[in-house]
Amino acid sequence: MPPLIQSLNTHVDTPAPAPSTRTAMNGPWTSYLPPWLIALTLRHPLASKFAAAATLAVAAYVLLCRKRTAARPLALPDGTRVYSPPFVFQNARYLTVNGKVLRVLHRHGPQEKPAVVFLHGMGGNLAQWAPLMEKVAEYAEVVGVECVGHGMSKDTGRPDDYRTLSMVDDIASALTSTLPPTRDLVLVCHSYGCCMGTYLAASHLGPRIRGMVYLGGRALMPPTAIIATRKLAALPSPILTLLRLYDRWGGINSASVTRYLGPGSPRDLRALQAIWNKHLENTQLKALAGGLQWVGEDEYNKVACPVLVIMGDKDGAVPVGASVEDYRRVLAGKAGTAEPVVVLPGIGHQVMLEATEEVWTRMTRFLVEACGVKLV
Repeated sequence: MPPLIQSLNTHVDTPAPAPSTRTAMNGPWTSYLPPWLIALTLRHPLASKFAAAATLAVAAYVLLCRKRTAARPLALPDGTRVYSPPFVFQNARYLTVNGKVLRVLHRHGPQEKPAVVFLHGMGGNLAQWAPLMEKVAEYAEVVGVECVGHGMSKDTGRPDDYRTLSMVDDIASALTSTLPPTRDLVLVCHSYGCCMGTYLAASHLGPRIRGMVYLGGRALMPPTAIIATRKLAALPSPILTLLRLYDRWGGINSASVTRYLGPGSPRDLRALQAIWNKHLENTQLKALAGGLQWVGEDEYNKVACPVLVIMGDKDGAVPVGASVEDYRRVLAGKAGTAEPVVVLPGIGHQVMLEATEEVWTRMTRFLVEACGVKLV
């Protein structure tokens, strides 16, 4: 056979060596890839990129949406514990209430004066009350309750525990365990806590409540807002995580911080707010949204005590104009509430932190003039 024909026959008849999968996917991660992924990559050129993207997405979900096993303290970069200011650390304790472990602050005071009870909002904690609590504690008994999963109170993992009326019942039980049953009360509430305080005043605790101060609250919630809240509860956790990350983009100047604080708020307070906004897990937010039951005019009609509302005109968490009008309507005719709403200029949602002195001054004057309660 001529050499040329022999060379051609050799070229045609000799099978080419099988392509090496390791050669087809050379790279630093090749040795870690499973055989099925390598085989899939050989069939479609985009498969490896899709698989890598899917793997990164799963890893991000595991890291960002990991389930919280227990309540944990948060700290600033310098190590400052944001959930335990000195006043809170010295006077708070854990109390088992309705099968839940809640952190309850109790600072004893004069028995002849009403006990002042502080109720935080959604995602709030006792630390947000510390500056105002310290002022009140000089003259009266102080009580504060962290609702389930908030602050240092334990997360039960049960969505029903995060329903509005369930948390209201927890607060009532904590007060019953902490104070004598005949003790008069003054409620100081913030945001969602105003809703829960109204339920307490409309229930069997109503006769004991001498007055209420609402900070940054919302009187009524229209059906459109309720629907939006239900949609939040129905969101898949990965999507909710991405939305929360986008909301926090920008750190202390992000939309999530600006929503709660006015433009003149100090840098350290903005840093604290950025940390507080991250404390609740997705499962807790969804449970709170799904179990939300806002008060209506029927509950306000049952409130017998005077009410003072203090809001900031830079509040981005609640519609200030609509809330002012709603409060004026539902509180009309209440004893001592001729002008129940005060709007502070340049102040955001965290009224008690941004305007502590102003709140203290207006609160003490209101309690004397409208409620007959002299703290100072």
